[in-house]
Amino acid sequence: MENNYNFDKVKDFVLQELGDDYSGHDYFHAIRVYNNAKKILAKTIDDNVNDKIVLLSTLLHDCVDHKLFGENKINEQIAKIKKLLVEDYSSFEIKEIIDIIQSISYSKNIKLDNINAQIVSDADRLDAIGAIGIIRTIEYGASKKRKFDDKTDNCTINHFYEKLLKLKDLMYTAEAKKIAIKRHEFLEMFLKEYYDEIN
Repeated sequence: MENNYNFDKVKDFVLQELGDDYSGHDYFHAIRVYNNAKKILAKTIDDNVNDKIVLLSTLLHDCVDHKLFGENKINEQIAKIKKLLVEDYSSFEIKEIIDIIQSISYSKNIKLDNINAQIVSDADRLDAIGAIGIIRTIEYGASKKRKFDDKTDNCTINHFYEKLLKLKDLMYTAEAKKIAIKRHEFLEMFLKEYYDEIN
């Protein structure tokens, strides 16, 4: 599948919104999720897939994240996205993009039945496991001034057990499931090595 869309304007917007992020949700995370989605799209045969919707949603998905902007700014962020897209995309496309980026958060625990949303969710969750996932988890913990492992419920290593190690079994698409197996194994190897080194 060829994805030859020109999303430069959208990428510039994402860089502006997330360029100063140090919590693992920065512009480069958005680009990695975008690239993950392209890999999944290339292996997914489904007449309901709209690759343009998927790819735009991957770029924009963290621009409405309450962890980054606060609950009271979400409507403002949505308005910015609508203004960004209104000249180039239909009202139907914009609505689906907004719906997707508001529904894929792990913490919302929404069961997705839209294939476009499923691909975006998988692409995002793939960036939360493996080597990149470990780096991002440490970055996020540091941004919240959390110790990596201080034997409390709030330390960063707990995030591996609360979320990361669960993600492999929460993928929707066959390609994401395949990629997730290797990345999940790397998480397990990291934890084993960590405990070996501190004991």
